[in-house]
Amino acid sequence: MNIAGNILILILICLPCFGLAGAGYTDTGKGVIIEIPEGKLCLTPMSGNTVRVRLTQTNTHTIEELIYLDNIPVPEYTVSETATEIVLNQESLSVIFDKEDGSLVYKDGSGSIILREKARGRQMQASYVQGEPTYIVEQSFVSDKDEYQYGTG
Repeated sequence: MNIAGNILILILICLPCFGLAGAGYTDTGKGVIIEIPEGKLCLTPMSGNTVRVRLTQTNTHTIEELIYLDNIPVPEYTVSETATEIVLNQESLSVIFDKEDGSLVYKDGSGSIILREKARGRQMQASYVQGEPTYIVEQSFVSDKDEYQYGTG
């Protein structure tokens, strides 16, 4: 499984979520918010081939955005739901939330998988940096032995 060169996926760390068959979602008109026990999993379309993924909790404070700007136009997308999935579809990218194990799968415009989280592959532990509350985060993906993924925190 190779990541298509022109597909950009912004993945910000999410908390683990297990047994979410009853997970509900809200379409805000700017993206999808999926309610999970650990908070709100937000899928925000940024362009026809880009989705911002983040998890917010009610007990955290909002900090100033240094990269993401909220005044960009919202690309076209649709949302569908089955008993086992919530799917955000765009022109060249789909993000599928698995209600059974809470993982996300990313598919290109032809339906080929370009990235898959490992089931229960997200770990998040509360911590502090210079007295400020933060998290130690680990996220795992399914990949071929010859595939490498790089990212920053």
